[in-house]
Amino acid sequence: MRWLKLVLIASIAVVGMIGLVACGDDDKPTSSGTMTLTIINELEGYTIFFIYVSPTGMDTWGMDRLGSGNVLSPGEEGTLELSKGTYDIKIVDEDGDTYIKMNLDLKKDYTWRVKLSELTVGKPVAVGPRSKPLTKEEFRAEVSTSKY
Repeated sequence: MRWLKLVLIASIAVVGMIGLVACGDDDKPTSSGTMTLTIINELEGYTIFFIYVSPTGMDTWGMDRLGSGNVLSPGEEGTLELSKGTYDIKIVDEDGDTYIKMNLDLKKDYTWRVKLSELTVGKPVAVGPRSKPLTKEEFRAEVSTSKY
């Protein structure tokens, strides 16, 4: 009889544990304080070479968030995980054209579809085909990391 009681208690404990595991959280808690910034390249034939993100109020842009050798070709998207906060974002395409969003308040996930109409510095021009496209490394020396 004592043995039957132990088996019954053990069975109840196992069923309870399975129930707790089955009802667990998602992998990403909602109150973690991190947001997803998604950048979608809709620049009609221009590749994004650099993405800079810095907290609003900083004097510099910081490092390239795409990383060395990485680019976003037309139609591609990239995501960044950022803490909740207010940010300035700078995107530079293969021609050095700049697209900037200032004071973006990230309280929830945000998607930026980068378009030619949002050009900040310079303007789109019609040009003939290049003999050889620039690589990100060749272009890097021409890009300033200063906000001002």
